[in-house]
Amino acid sequence: MELYGDLHLSSMELCMSPFDHEYNHVWPALMEELEGWIEANDVKLEATKHDH
Repeated sequence: MELYGDLHLSSMELCMSPFDHEYNHVWPALMEELEGWIEANDVKLEATKHDH
């Protein structure tokens, strides 16, 4: 940690940055859109729930 601690932290930040962006900025709006679609199509989804 004394020799390479700072290098590891910046590397971890570089690796985690895309995940943070996706989780906090991209996916919330997409999940809201999916929830809206499910609500709008609830009757149709329920009617086909047991179809295989």
